[in-house]
Amino acid sequence: MESPQQQHRLCTHTQSSNELDRAEHHLNELLNEPLCDHDFRTFTKHFDGDISKKNFTIEEFYKLFQLTKTFGERLLGILNESRCIEAKSISGENIIRIARILSMAPRLVKALILFKIFDHDDNKMITIQEISEFYEIYLVEFRFPHNELHRQELINTFLQNFRMINDNDNLNFDQFYSILQETPELFESLQLMNIPINDNDIKKLEWQAWRINNRYQILIGLLYILGTIGIIIHVIIKLIIHERQRKGTIGIIINVIIKLIIHEQERKGYSFVQCMFTTSRQQGWVSGLTPITGNILLVFLIIMIIGALQCIRQREKCFILFRISHLLFWPIFILLVIHSEEFWKWACGPMFLFICEKLYLLKRYLPQKGRTHLKKVTIEDDNTISFTIVRPPYFNFNTGDYVNICFPRIVSYEWHPFTLSSCPENKDTLRIHISKRKNWTRKIYEHFNQQWKCQNEHFDVVTISTASITNNNIHSPSVNYPYTFNSNESIWIEGPYSSSTSYTFDCEHVVLIGAGIGITPYAGVLESLMYQFREQQNKCQHCHCINYDHEAIARRKLKKVDFIWVNRDVKNFSWFLQLLTDFENEQLTYLQTSTSENTVQQRYIDFHLYFTSLKRNDQGMIGNAPYDLVSNIYAKISNRDILTKLKTKTIVGRPQWPLLFAKLKAEYEKTNVFFTGSHSMGDEIRRLCDQYKFMYHHEPYF
Repeated sequence: MESPQQQHRLCTHTQSSNELDRAEHHLNELLNEPLCDHDFRTFTKHFDGDISKKNFTIEEFYKLFQLTKTFGERLLGILNESRCIEAKSISGENIIRIARILSMAPRLVKALILFKIFDHDDNKMITIQEISEFYEIYLVEFRFPHNELHRQELINTFLQNFRMINDNDNLNFDQFYSILQETPELFESLQLMNIPINDNDIKKLEWQAWRINNRYQILIGLLYILGTIGIIIHVIIKLIIHERQRKGTIGIIINVIIKLIIHEQERKGYSFVQCMFTTSRQQGWVSGLTPITGNILLVFLIIMIIGALQCIRQREKCFILFRISHLLFWPIFILLVIHSEEFWKWACGPMFLFICEKLYLLKRYLPQKGRTHLKKVTIEDDNTISFTIVRPPYFNFNTGDYVNICFPRIVSYEWHPFTLSSCPENKDTLRIHISKRKNWTRKIYEHFNQQWKCQNEHFDVVTISTASITNNNIHSPSVNYPYTFNSNESIWIEGPYSSSTSYTFDCEHVVLIGAGIGITPYAGVLESLMYQFREQQNKCQHCHCINYDHEAIARRKLKKVDFIWVNRDVKNFSWFLQLLTDFENEQLTYLQTSTSENTVQQRYIDFHLYFTSLKRNDQGMIGNAPYDLVSNIYAKISNRDILTKLKTKTIVGRPQWPLLFAKLKAEYEKTNVFFTGSHSMGDEIRRLCDQYKFMYHHEPYF
């Protein structure tokens, strides 16, 4: 006995197959149409050269079109190129033919190609099993971050959208195409069935952008090098003219070299060795020790410079060298006093300030100011840990400030700076996030990870936070991040130290841009905004309806916030996922209350979340099409993002900064941009801020 849905599908299939016939006819025309000179010229430009006479491996073809292995094999089969899979190579002419079909095909044909990719047995019907098998393989090869439960959820959502409920339900092309047409977002996904942007063009643009962003540094560097070369040439020519009476080129050159090194000393009757390594000249405050102390000072300074190099101090167990080498400051100061009889006059003022600072910093050992303990620890993921700290009674700070912290029972002599990711309105606790990198941060992470394991001997019995986000590896261990446990570990705090983020609330429109862990200062801004919103919240005691003091909110100087977070790992969004979710809900309630009161209120904050491990749609194109389709279906049915479960959609690929900044300029005249992240990204953002006359603030990367 067939279900009504199956009867409807059979009826639809028997009534009309016009769409399928038209699509197959058009696809066959494209397959049989010979290439012309115009095609070769067009794709020679796209592929950055003539590839028609070349041969490519099948892996190179997949990389060229940004395809996964399974997707690429099925595409080649649809376009009558199955023999290339067996031969494991494909000619450049066939690549041009495939590129031409994808670029010229109308949406009807693109839909047919996508349908055939799902229809693995080529019986002109898609079954639930075929959809499940394709996405199980595709999501793994596409490196989409998911686990088994999340994958099954996506597949079920896809099937629900295409009305495939029972195990024996299937779908023909006409039904598939009509459902795509019903939703504009799904129909737009067909536009991705095209060839991607050439990576060589992207690299050229990146190189051009680097030269433009660093043009002043390049110019100054060249001028410095040319000036130095000019001075050297001038001195050499002057000495050569002075020695012109000597005969022989070799004699002139040797004499010039000697003069460059020791000619001043020779005039006064002392040799180079006597001037540099003895007390013969009796220079200095104590017994003519200037040459000796000068040499020792030079050695000490070289040791300090070497110890401060990033490649040295970030090596495992080498931070102690950095610390010890910088303790040479004290003997250097004493040697400078001996070196010159006038030095102490210039050193008194700075040394007085230095001593005052050290005395002032003793407050970090007081319980009221800096000596405190942890309340709880959260292992966010494999590389990140966050600490909730009991706030000392007299510890005051502003949004975005940073502090130096020390764990005396772990490493008592190391202090490191970290931004506070909590807000000043929270009077009970402070919060910081630490990314595990090398040396100290790795030691801290492993210490607390081991502490958690000791508290939970049975590794599988864990209370998981509701903010958990899916793991990257489908075969990942049974531990799901984040997980939290209580800790009373002692911690010392030094600070706070101010940063430009504290001026956020003095601006009308701010753009907060953070890359990875660089988002921490702006998380404090969001939390502070949340507290301010809730202060203006009024709840009716009778009906429990929530209203806001819109006049008080309108009087604030800060009118709009654009929050931009760029991440390579989707799990990083879980660090502040609960905060983002709460703010989305708070803003939704605020907008609903303003609508009920017949007042039009603009959105107070917009989230822009970017996941850069996947290529942007215009770079991935056909390889991104199945992901984009299921992503839009998931957003349509659940009203949530496929990656973060937020209402805000996560954008795959790197931000298109020029388009984003042009949009911001069209909406707001006065904009302040706050950025924390890599220098390369910061250079591009700073250039765009100069172009659009935005105020640019760069935060240190703590």
